[in-house]
Amino acid sequence: IIPAYEAAGLPPPQLHWAALNDDYDYVVITQVPGGMATFDSHAPAARTALNAALVRSLGSEEAVTAMYEEMAGYVENASNIYTHSHP
Repeated sequence: IIPAYEAAGLPPPQLHWAALNDDYDYVVITQVPGGMATFDSHAPAARTALNAALVRSLGSEEAVTAMYEEMAGYVENASNIYTHSHP
């Protein structure tokens, strides 16, 4: 996934191992270049570019779907936290 982010011109996610409690092993931090307004769109430019880079890398939409399904199988529990900061 990291090479696809780079190919799409996006900042790659950062992986942080965290020993918060028994429920968390790691935290993935992803920057959203378009900010919170990105969530107002069903097809933001960044996600479209990332998907296109993944298709080029893996060869097909089906391969991308299979990769995401495999990755989801590794996760027992997940939480999403969205934050916003001002410079």
